[in-house]
Amino acid sequence: MFPASDKKHWSLLLLAVLLWLHFPAVSLAQTITIYTIPAARSIKWESPGKLVKSYLANLFTRKYKGTQRHLIGHMIVELKDSSRHVIAGVSARKNAGMTRKVLFQRHGLGILLEKVDGVMEETDINKPDIFQRSINGSIAFVEFTISQPAFERTWDYFTTYKERGYDHIYNWLNQPLAGKGAGCSSFAFSFLEVAGVSDMIPPEICRIERNIPADLAYLPGGKTRPVSLFRLLFSRKWAAANDPEALHYSTYEPTWLYNWIRANHAVLPADGIIQKTWLKNAPGILIDCRNRPVPQGSLWEN
Repeated sequence: MFPASDKKHWSLLLLAVLLWLHFPAVSLAQTITIYTIPAARSIKWESPGKLVKSYLANLFTRKYKGTQRHLIGHMIVELKDSSRHVIAGVSARKNAGMTRKVLFQRHGLGILLEKVDGVMEETDINKPDIFQRSINGSIAFVEFTISQPAFERTWDYFTTYKERGYDHIYNWLNQPLAGKGAGCSSFAFSFLEVAGVSDMIPPEICRIERNIPADLAYLPGGKTRPVSLFRLLFSRKWAAANDPEALHYSTYEPTWLYNWIRANHAVLPADGIIQKTWLKNAPGILIDCRNRPVPQGSLWEN
């Protein structure tokens, strides 16, 4: 017979093992996390002119709070389960010359729709940036706990995305699931679509839809003409929705998502299906989506 103290010890150990076997997802949860980094100065989308002026304001704002500088804000996606982990984000290569094309080569708003040489930055670059920003609060995040089948689908998407070379196509039509390029935010949000949880962030929070006037967008090899910076700065209107010549642009706005998380963080409970959390001084929202149905069929739209 065991002494009373030993019986208690073994009872507690047996209980711990049974809980681990019955609730493995608690300790080995699969997660997708979207980190959002705001621009130093808010990007203004009310008109083409305000958009360009706010971009230039960020261009000449040298102070930033992380290890990386993101002129228009940035989004990063983190995938993690019991054995795999990556923190990934896409950016234009440093020699892509996007600013130069607007200021000196007169591409105008065509730069928003231009295929640019891209690069995928992974954990070794993004982890230090997230850590630094979490200290000063210049980052926020939404973390989704998902089922293992949903995670397998997102991991397959991540690895295939790189195998196909899509990580080298930045910008363009912002349709990563069709292999037609992606900015940082459309890349991050595509993982939520693959996992079937994209509707948990209502589109009005940070979705951008704009119709670019054709005469403000120069696309090399097309029929449009070069656009001077002066003309851009004094352009007050986007094209009408029914303009047949307008060029449609869509993406997600990192600063808007950051502001939404901060604004709603205080009113969220500390536990439950949707709850608030912190990463040092960075506010976050946790959403339990383990019971959500997993999308079926092909990952890709083409």
